[in-house]
Amino acid sequence: MHIARQGRWWLIAPLGLLFVLFYWPRVGAAQSRRLQRLQAELARQPKPNLAREQALWALAWEKEVPLARQDSLVVAAAHLATQLGDSTGLLLARVAAARQQLAAGQRSSAQATLGPILAAARRRKDTWPQLLALIQLGRSYWATAEHSRALACWQQAWALAQRQPDAYWRVRTALLQANAGPGYAQGLHWYFIGLRLAEQHDYQVCQADALNGIGYNYSLLGEWALAARYTQQALRQHQALHNAEGEYGSLIGLANLQTQQAQYRAALVTYQRARPFLHNAQDSLPVVTGLASTYAALGRTALAKAQARQGLALARRLGSRALQEEVTLTLARACLGQGRADSAVYYGQLAWTYRPRTAGQTTVGTCQVLAQAYAARSNFAQAYAFQRRAQA
Repeated sequence: MHIARQGRWWLIAPLGLLFVLFYWPRVGAAQSRRLQRLQAELARQPKPNLAREQALWALAWEKEVPLARQDSLVVAAAHLATQLGDSTGLLLARVAAARQQLAAGQRSSAQATLGPILAAARRRKDTWPQLLALIQLGRSYWATAEHSRALACWQQAWALAQRQPDAYWRVRTALLQANAGPGYAQGLHWYFIGLRLAEQHDYQVCQADALNGIGYNYSLLGEWALAARYTQQALRQHQALHNAEGEYGSLIGLANLQTQQAQYRAALVTYQRARPFLHNAQDSLPVVTGLASTYAALGRTALAKAQARQGLALARRLGSRALQEEVTLTLARACLGQGRADSAVYYGQLAWTYRPRTAGQTTVGTCQVLAQAYAARSNFAQAYAFQRRAQA
């Protein structure tokens, strides 16, 4: 999904923002061939020299590596960079510190850390620290709904990736642009670029990420058969790699497809299949929100409200008004689809109170739902007011 998911990041579709923000793999026993190659390269470099440091950094920035191991690899690489006096490695260590700040929700601190790193790397014409700093800076902007600034960072990162010997960064920056692009057709364009590059260089996890995004974009365009085909391909790829979070993301994508096609009972089963992958609030929120929406669509109001309360509690714990808006908007949409205009107004107004200062596509969706719900109640003055807000 994307997530997302993620800009366009699909805020206008159910659960899109949730997927985008939280999609990060935790890999089980199986490993992709790329990860095996990186580990083999590290094993070939036992001496404490620049080649070993670079092999450590490659693994430390590999998405497939669990976050705790990434951190330990950063410590080892930074220690070696200090010993060798490697200025590039020292800049990479500072980017890694900013990544940890972002993971802890310290976005302002991360941005303050990344600014001087970018300036220093540009003075030195050192492309790898620049690229990684721009990726992290884009993530910080994305988390505060500054989508155009995030996209600008990732476009610059894509340009720098063309000069990197590792094609992996071309794939990853293509996928970031696909997530953040201004429209679904543009998103598909970049996803297919990422998919072709990933296939060409045998990056299996990246292939699965691209397939997920393609499936999600096709669902937003109403191309249900294509959406299901690509999402199922992604699910099989993640299962083959024992990529738990990737499998989780594909299951959420399938559940969304089923919900959008009014296959609510099938969606409930799919959401339940995702439950074994829940480890924290970030994992739980898309499932809880999806269950709330699905129960509401089935008319099981008490269960829907219970799930929504859980979702709001999780969103508050994560400190995001945008996510609180997303949770209540799913209920408003479900009620509107059932013809329950009074309930749609109630949940829509609740979503409106949660809107962040920087309104995104979720707030546009809130205005659209409220406009339709008020029109259904023959309150045309309010309907017109919210329609104007949606078009602003």
